[in-house]
Amino acid sequence: MLCVCVFLIPLSLSLSPSLIILSIFSPFPADRISLDKHVKGYLGNDVKLGCKLLNGKLTQFQWLLVKPENTVTLLVHNPDHGLSIHETPLKGRLESAGTALDASITIKDVQMNDTGTYTCEVSSFPDGYFRGNVTLTVLDHPRPLSSGEVVGIVTAVLLFVLTLTVVAYIIIVRKRSVHCIYQK
Repeated sequence: MLCVCVFLIPLSLSLSPSLIILSIFSPFPADRISLDKHVKGYLGNDVKLGCKLLNGKLTQFQWLLVKPENTVTLLVHNPDHGLSIHETPLKGRLESAGTALDASITIKDVQMNDTGTYTCEVSSFPDGYFRGNVTLTVLDHPRPLSSGEVVGIVTAVLLFVLTLTVVAYIIIVRKRSVHCIYQK
């Protein structure tokens, strides 16, 4: 995304001034953090919502849950003051990475009503404030394996069994040939 700033500069002071329009493009603050924009979680499993500061010093971060009726603060983490998890239905199921550049969180035992938009807000010194959204979709069951994945798994197992068979055959043949040498 781009932010466009437009400056109007008069070239003369006549009645119909000519104008120069200058556009300055600067990166949108969300480009300073790396987010998992769309995450799928499976009912009863843990799911990680990734949010990492690309550079700078993480001074504080917070996660919000954006619902149609309101926005709820889930947690706030400050390296000097620690982690504060707010009273929400997610309390007791949230874990924070909380490292120098990592503001990711994990939701334990994800439930269907955890589906929604989560906002990661990061403060960084001296760069400022950045935010981005992660959309979590909770599914009832993991998706079935594709035919390509099934073929890959079967092929790997067959190659493993074939390798074991060849190794066992070589060991048996060597033992027999060594045994035959000593009998002469």
